[in-house]
Amino acid sequence: MSKSSPPSVSVITATLNSEETIERCLRSVSEQTYERLEHWVIDGNSTDNTVAIAEQFQRKNNRLHIVSETDRGVYDALNKGIHRSSSEWLYFLGGDDVMGPGVVQAFFDNVDASQSDFLYGDVRMKASGQIYGGEFDAARLAGQNICHQAIFVRRELFSRFGLFKLKYPLGADWVFNWQCFGDPAVRIQYVPVTVAEFDENGRSAGKDERFFRDAPKLLLKHLSSSMTKDQLHTHMWTRLENQLPKMNLIEGLNLILRTGLSTRRLGQYARMAGAWLVTRQ
Repeated sequence: MSKSSPPSVSVITATLNSEETIERCLRSVSEQTYERLEHWVIDGNSTDNTVAIAEQFQRKNNRLHIVSETDRGVYDALNKGIHRSSSEWLYFLGGDDVMGPGVVQAFFDNVDASQSDFLYGDVRMKASGQIYGGEFDAARLAGQNICHQAIFVRRELFSRFGLFKLKYPLGADWVFNWQCFGDPAVRIQYVPVTVAEFDENGRSAGKDERFFRDAPKLLLKHLSSSMTKDQLHTHMWTRLENQLPKMNLIEGLNLILRTGLSTRRLGQYARMAGAWLVTRQ
């Protein structure tokens, strides 16, 4: 696609009782100069003034669409936004986050979007003012996530990998990123642009215990072929040490065996299995 025909972009924002922050978020999107842009606010039946504030913006902005209904968490709301939106590219902005001025235009001016499927930049953390991001590879992504506020994703990737997994209430976007970085067919590009201001103390700052429990098998499944044997060993060893006590015997031994074979360190992982079995007695 040539730059004379820019791709369409849908910004999707999940909200729940966000009256204190939603105005800045909405304003930052409404003031974007990019023409082929729409904004979907998917609200979880807020009991405060979130929807009323959004409706005030909607009266002046025909690019803004609002849905308010009960959902099963933030990723359920984002999945609803994916279904309802129509653009080629999707971007997920929290109700307590702010897009940079003119950033969508600046971002797509720096890339030929037709040659990419997954585009990402940087974010500025609200409390500290520090820039978080830089270029990622599979090894870095195994231990550190890319903020979803920095990512533009081609819609087709959700057809390929499925929607966000609701069983991971805080880590579903990390799983999706692992799927993308682990598939050599996905064209990934880093763009050195600060896309948004991210509230690092927001709802997503918690810990997703289900995700961290499943992380070893997810990492082995999605990223093992995209890392060196040494890199895979480093990440798997640490995660297995932390999560094995939460696994049943068959699950744990199976995962240890697969990791030993994948890293070519079968003897080392056999010793891990032996030590773990002793602790279970």
